[in-house]
This record gives sequence, C-alpha cells and structure tokens, in this order.
Amino acid sequence: MKKFIYLCSCVAIIGFMAGCAQKTGLVTSPETVKEEHMRIASQKMEEDKEVTALKSYPLHEKLLIIAVMKASGLSTGEIFSAYKNLCKAIRQKELTQRRVTQMLGEIEMSGIISGKIIHQGIH
Repeated sequence: MKKFIYLCSCVAIIGFMAGCAQKTGLVTSPETVKEEHMRIASQKMEEDKEVTALKSYPLHEKLLIIAVMKASGLSTGEIFSAYKNLCKAIRQKELTQRRVTQMLGEIEMSGIISGKIIHQGIH
C-alpha cells in the first residue's frame, strides 16, 4: 500500500512540475519537459511552500520573523528588542521574552529560520 501512495505522490509532483514549466512558457508541450524545467518547477514548488507557511502564521510569529531579519545582532535579546520595536510601531501588545523564545524554537522547527544555541550563563 505504501508503494502505491509513494508512486501516486511522485506522479502528482511530476505532473505539477510539468504544468509549472508549461505555464511559465518554458515549454510548449509536456513532451519537451527537460531536467532544467523540472528543476525550475521544483524551486517554484519550494517557494510556494514557504509563502504558504508564512501566510499561515499568526501576527506575532510574522512580527518575530521580521524582527529576526531586522535585528542588529543574532542573540535572542537583540531579536526580542527588534520585536518589541515592531510591536510599538503597529500598536500591538508585546508577548513576554519567554514566549518569544518559545516561538523562535517553533519557527526554527518549521525550517524558515535556523539558529545555534549558545549558553553564556549569568553575568
């Protein structure tokens, strides 16, 4: 049963990729789809997944992703400061630093961002 499901998934993906290649005007008929067209369609498919994931996030997660991009540094504290500034700019109540740290972990698990844990201890 699993082999059948995988086969159906592969056929669906290839069909989607061929359709994307044809829609973009790269090919005029499905018979002329080449590896390059499949690669371009595959990239488009990945981009679509990321866009869909970003659109599905609630407001504070979106603000947090923007804060990651705008932060002057990459520490959690600097990201939290950028997040607080964004919240003030759009007049939203900010979440706690603990919750923001949890959300960073959740967003990282989705693959949109990546980070490294560095324990600096108490100073």
